[in-house]
Amino acid sequence: MANSKTAAEAAIHGQIEETTAWKDFLALIKMGIVNSNFITTFTGMWLFFFILQV
Repeated sequence: MANSKTAAEAAIHGQIEETTAWKDFLALIKMGIVNSNFITTFTGMWLFFFILQV
């Protein structure tokens, strides 16, 4: 037990273990798709309000 580290100590030293659940989560959200959806959503809202004013 002398060599064991807490999660906080591991985070400070940059040695966070990647779990399978974390890898699955990252694969599931696919950040490029999420960012694209945000851009599409706000563009649609902007167009809606722009047309509403005309």
